[in-house]
Amino acid sequence: MIVRRLLALVPIMLAVTFLIFLLTAFLPGDEAVTLAGENASAERIVEVREALNLDRPMIPRYVDWVERAAKGDLGRSLFTNQKVVTEIAARWIITLQLVIGSLIFSLLIGIPIGMIAARFRGRWPDRVFTLMSSVGVSVPSFVIGIYLMLLFAVWLGILPFAGYVPFSEDPAQWAKQLILPIAAMSSGMIAELSRQTRSALIDSLDSDYIRTARAKGMSETKIIGKHAMRVAASPVLSIVSVHVARAFGGAIVIERIFALPGLGAMTVDAITQRDLPLLQGVIPLAVVVAMTVTLISDIINFKINPRLQFDGR
Repeated sequence: MIVRRLLALVPIMLAVTFLIFLLTAFLPGDEAVTLAGENASAERIVEVREALNLDRPMIPRYVDWVERAAKGDLGRSLFTNQKVVTEIAARWIITLQLVIGSLIFSLLIGIPIGMIAARFRGRWPDRVFTLMSSVGVSVPSFVIGIYLMLLFAVWLGILPFAGYVPFSEDPAQWAKQLILPIAAMSSGMIAELSRQTRSALIDSLDSDYIRTARAKGMSETKIIGKHAMRVAASPVLSIVSVHVARAFGGAIVIERIFALPGLGAMTVDAITQRDLPLLQGVIPLAVVVAMTVTLISDIINFKINPRLQFDGR
């Protein structure tokens, strides 16, 4: 399975990069003039044309780009003139910290809430958590972020308003400045995880093998943790893999709100400035990360779900 998934990554990456490469063909007017921006000098237009090899046909240009990308050369930014690899290397760790932090926080909060709601379904804990999850799904993460900023940074003054400090410089300040962004990004994921966990657990708890375990005198806590949750983990892991793909899109807004210099902010600048070499490096990276997380979640799912192991045999 792992080998097939890794091989499938190659045509997907080629399709994604080619679609990004096609953007130059759909820009109105002269591509070099459009990319150079308004009131650009003739020297700037020539520089852009040479940087993107726009005087050559598209297919040969794309083949050359793939060959250079395979060697680790993604070109240079049209506006900073820095290597795209260097630009990404300076910012990817911030976005990765944000995505991983929101994922961990969501798992620690969302799954226990779903388990409690399933355990007490139809009673007041289930109703309270269901209402909270409905609000979490409905309200966008950036709205949650603004309210968290007002509460903890403006009114209470216990957390920083915005900004970023590397972990190597000040670990305590680094953690304080990531709490609000991570909490804002996690709001929707917590709601989805709790709802999915509750639904999957309720289906598992109504199964015949659960009734047999109850008949043998096994405690409800042990039934949920040892048996029901292993089967219910499949849809939960699917939600997790989807969240990682969404998180890169959500990071664009969250990083803007909290002034985090990550890939999201850089992507917005690249889109605004039409810096195609930078976009051709950032977007495939997001695809690779999303597919890698999906593969890892599928492997974990196969290991912990006895039904999938039985079907595999």
